[in-house]
Amino acid sequence: MKYFFGIHKEDDDNVFNKYLIRQISEETEKQTEENISAQQEVIKKKSFPSWLIYLSYFVLSIGLIIILSFFKGDGAFSEKISNNMVLFIVGICLAVVGGIVLLIGSLINKHFVEKDEDYKRSNEKLEERVNIHRYELNIPQEAKDIDFLFMIVKEKNGQEKQNIWKAVANYNFELSVFVENGLLCFCDRYAVYGVPLEAFKKIVPIKGRRIFTPWNKEDNYKSDKYKEYKIKINNQGFACKCYGVILVLDEEEYQIIIPNYELEEFRKIIDLPLVEEEK
Repeated sequence: MKYFFGIHKEDDDNVFNKYLIRQISEETEKQTEENISAQQEVIKKKSFPSWLIYLSYFVLSIGLIIILSFFKGDGAFSEKISNNMVLFIVGICLAVVGGIVLLIGSLINKHFVEKDEDYKRSNEKLEERVNIHRYELNIPQEAKDIDFLFMIVKEKNGQEKQNIWKAVANYNFELSVFVENGLLCFCDRYAVYGVPLEAFKKIVPIKGRRIFTPWNKEDNYKSDKYKEYKIKINNQGFACKCYGVILVLDEEEYQIIIPNYELEEFRKIIDLPLVEEEK
């Protein structure tokens, strides 16, 4: 089985591209990219440096590793400290410095997002661009914004495999979904892709959890709205139970990965049977 939203970076031979039905004009795309670049410049100049955040995480991690090493192995804790006092103090200093810098960076970025006028104006311009895109792409008001997982894939021995060596296993993209002229349509803000409704067959639960990034919803993943879905977070991203939407195109079986918190909304658009088998 192949991934409908699988991304082939080597040759850009993505299945979903074959179902493109319309896209924004080059002029509209150019203007939007200019707005995005302008916002990135604002972020670069006024937000806390990202390289310093990464360095602080590294320093904090080294400090914690040193400290935790004193709790492992045989021997009394006090004896280990007395024998390696300098190393223990270095570990504490690294952990404290790393933690303080991260806290300062978090506070600066929080103030930047909430208070900076240039950033607010750039956000407003981008929101205007989104509305322009939706109008140009003729997205209906009843369209629902739903998260789907995209992944980097590659062909090997005639089989499509997910490239698990990438830093992020699954990319979480919010797409506008609606039905139009017998097609289930997916819009990524730049283009609309339409797949015949009869191609969709069923939905099946996927074994285990899928790790993805980023989190797209306005409500925090720990809020009451999403509590029932048991969404976790680790150093690779967010993780939750997912489902596979099965479809058949040109006698080939594909699946679309959808997080559990989006299943109900998706089935309001196309009421597919939920088959309790794990793929």
